[in-house]
Amino acid sequence: MMLSREHRLLFLHTSRTGGTTIRELLRMALPDTEERVGQHRSALEARDELGVFFDESFRFAFVRNPWGRLWSWFAMSRNLIQNEERDFDAFLRDWVPDEGELILPNQCEALSDQDGRLLVHEVGRFERYEDEVRRIFKVAGVSLGEELQQLNAGGYVGGYAQYYSVEGRERVAAAYRADREFFDYEFEEV
Repeated sequence: MMLSREHRLLFLHTSRTGGTTIRELLRMALPDTEERVGQHRSALEARDELGVFFDESFRFAFVRNPWGRLWSWFAMSRNLIQNEERDFDAFLRDWVPDEGELILPNQCEALSDQDGRLLVHEVGRFERYEDEVRRIFKVAGVSLGEELQQLNAGGYVGGYAQYYSVEGRERVAAAYRADREFFDYEFEEV
């Protein structure tokens, strides 16, 4: 999570949603921006740690279609360990178990309280990244330059659908039902 005490702003970074770019944009625009330990902390954890600052701050986050998010996570991990042979379905079986806790949690749970109420003021959509960054920064009163260069991009050409088997598609649909329903995401064939 990133915060600016002077500007009363808090960015909650859900993984694989363009947060690295947002972190750098905030650092350039707001020199007092600091990164807290635990970059992918949940909103509840941030509220517990920050107390009154949390309540008085403008809070925002980004979310991503779960199928695109899982493909991006796979592509990143494959690049990190330089394993071009790793099978996506095997990765999904490891990271999206049939039972038990998900390694990559539902985004709605990370951004909500125990009653399912969002704890952020604005939620940007990764699928409309540049427009959403500009919109949210404007609402927050943060200046942006003309050009927005996305950092740490996942590295796939075209849509994520081409990488999914029927098994993988159904596995993600079941495990990320909460995100699909909360943020109205569907598998996009394009």
